Amino acid sequence: IGLGRVPSKVNIVPPSPSADSEQLDRALALADRYRYLNNAPVVIPLVEAGSVGFSANRATVLKVMRAAICHLAVTHAPQDLHIHLIAPQANYDDWRWLEWLPHASQSHRGGAADLIAFDHDNIRNLMGTLAQVIDERKELRGTRIPHLLLIVDGPPLVETEAVFSTLLKEGHQLGASAL
Repeated sequence: IGLGRVPSKVNIVPPSPSADSEQLDRALALADRYRYLNNAPVVIPLVEAGSVGFSANRATVLKVMRAAICHLAVTHAPQDLHIHLIAPQANYDDWRWLEWLPHASQSHRGGAADLIAFDHDNIRNLMGTLAQVIDERKELRGTRIPHLLLIVDGPPLVETEAVFSTLLKEGHQLGASAL
């Protein structure tokens, strides 16, 4: 999602401080220096996190979201990742590019996005479909299923939907995430 200061994946075990020496001080300083990495990629594992929210000005949030979605689409086959979008019609131009991802289509074809909704009726239909999918996933716990990603551009559009609450609370257990 960006760059930042992250703990090193390399476990540095400094020597035991049994004797005081210049070399020991250097070794301890070196271990301390590389305990964290600056300007390293900050990663959020959606499978573990479940849901992630972004807060900044709209242009920045859209850039981060676009980068995250593109990364997910490039690294996961449409059969392994299903992308759903809920957004108001006024934001259609911000999201129309998503229509070309096969991940946003039940038939896994670009240009045939049927997992995207911009108006009230389509949002209700898509949320109904999601409710059915989530109920089926509760029955299939433990089996390999495609990850479901719900992108919500405007939480008031879905905050009264029970499936949205379920997805936020239990998504990580059901192979689902929300952005």
